[in-house]
Amino acid sequence: MGTEGTRRRNRNRRLRKKEQKLPKKGIRRNVFIIGALITIVTFFIVRVEIENICLYNKGVEARAYVYKLRSLKTGSRSVYEFKVSNERYTGEDLNSKLGDSIQVVYLPQNPKINRNAKVLDEDWCVLLYRKIIE
Repeated sequence: MGTEGTRRRNRNRRLRKKEQKLPKKGIRRNVFIIGALITIVTFFIVRVEIENICLYNKGVEARAYVYKLRSLKTGSRSVYEFKVSNERYTGEDLNSKLGDSIQVVYLPQNPKINRNAKVLDEDWCVLLYRKIIE
């Protein structure tokens, strides 16, 4: 009888320990998932800002024409087109209207990376970069 009671107590202790350990694994997994999502979002934000600084430093201006409006659930985007060495490149902008002529800045080594010059001038990271350099 005494050994049966001891077994029962030991079994209950083991069960309590397992119950205490279970939530920790779930918490660790959630922290890992949240950390991974933050890393991915940060990567995309930083990539765009690095591209903007590169465009500010090494970009070349060109004239582009808005030729299409693309509808989205949140509004519309204007699609513009410009030529570099007889090749056509496109980009998107929020501030332009169909038929507008706009200045764009592109990287000579990769014209697919381009922005509306006005939008680039107003970018917070480029403004901060200018203040640091001055």
